[in-house]
Amino acid sequence: MEMTKSSILLTLWACGLLGAAGVRADICLNPQQQVPAASGATHLAVGDVDADSDLDLVVPNPPGNTVLVLLNNGNGTFAAPVPYPVGIDPEAVACADLNGDQAPDLAVTNEDTFNVSILFNAGNGTFVPQPAHPLGATPRELVAANLDGNADLDLAIVLRSLNRVGILTNAGNGTFSGPALLPVGADPRSVAACDLDGDTDLDLVVSNSDAASVSVLINLGGGNFANQVPYPAGIDPHGVACGDLDNDNDIDLAVAAEFSNTVSVLRNNGNGTFAAPVPFPVGTRPDGVAVVDLDNDRLLDLVVTNTGTTNLSVLRNLGGAVFAPQMTFGTGFGPEQVVAANLDGSGGPDLAVANGLSSFVSILFNCAPFNRPGDLDGDGDVDLSDFTVFQLCFGGSNNPPAPTCPPGADADLDGDGDVDLADFLIFQQNFTGSL
Repeated sequence: MEMTKSSILLTLWACGLLGAAGVRADICLNPQQQVPAASGATHLAVGDVDADSDLDLVVPNPPGNTVLVLLNNGNGTFAAPVPYPVGIDPEAVACADLNGDQAPDLAVTNEDTFNVSILFNAGNGTFVPQPAHPLGATPRELVAANLDGNADLDLAIVLRSLNRVGILTNAGNGTFSGPALLPVGADPRSVAACDLDGDTDLDLVVSNSDAASVSVLINLGGGNFANQVPYPAGIDPHGVACGDLDNDNDIDLAVAAEFSNTVSVLRNNGNGTFAAPVPFPVGTRPDGVAVVDLDNDRLLDLVVTNTGTTNLSVLRNLGGAVFAPQMTFGTGFGPEQVVAANLDGSGGPDLAVANGLSSFVSILFNCAPFNRPGDLDGDGDVDLSDFTVFQLCFGGSNNPPAPTCPPGADADLDGDGDVDLADFLIFQQNFTGSL
């Protein structure tokens, strides 16, 4: 019986002659670009505030008691900052759709007025201040997340002076009730929301500076939380981030410990409890932390700002939550929060860093190759839909691509003028499955 080209390719695949593997690039970050912003800004956020499909910057401006909006020009350069008034000594900002109109709004914590400012997006990247919501204590970092399961975004705010995290419940229109106060450890600093126990509810993680711990608060449903469970996290933990660091389909934690000069990884046991922290050395006084795949290998790497220096550390994930020794990249003075996002619209995730002792945001563009050979439908992965296209293009050695090949589909992956088994080998090596 004559075999078709589809059956030949499927037979080779099924027989294991060609193994699937991710593509690892070298971690590559270009030298920082300095974007003028606020002096003394320690936090920032990104979001597409003007609906033009690129990501803009939002930076609290403590000296001016404003929040600055910097619109992306489309290539990772930014327009001059536009200030909006908030409370006294703004600290952190969240950029998220709070009133359900599909445009990202702003929530800004104000340390000296003990409140959070809410600014609604007019739909074009300009903002309309709303009445500030009182908190009754000194706030620090915050996160916007659906904590009660009713499809709108609530706020979890670190209340540093009370050793609590406060929950503001969204009424659905960007107005809030609360805060409901949840005890955590001494001198809380940072908060993250992520599903730690696999029940689809978002749980909370809070770093506690004076307690040398992180508090895990499991969501019981409806925005009700179990009592905190503390885990050791090094001396003076600040930044905390969530991600599946060992690729076992549950969410682990990364915590920057300022006076340990380490970032600690706490692996999830699979049920929202955590193993003992494993520390990895970084720079002096680490503060902010982000988890992101910087090298296109489907493993989450660690990025840590070193606030006692002018640099950040990148630790490459080698698999199984084991990390290579740090590489360092320059920033401004006193780098604190770091956010990973595709700011220039090309390639992989870039980094934006708030520098507490400089008057600019550092942008480090990713220069690692993030194009995936075999992504024939342009959706960012190499999966079965791309395999379907590849079959349509397969013509064999020394033959042009088959006439059934869709227009614009370049399946000649080795560039030799035909689409044959050599191209299929490249395709198979780059197969990722749907991402």
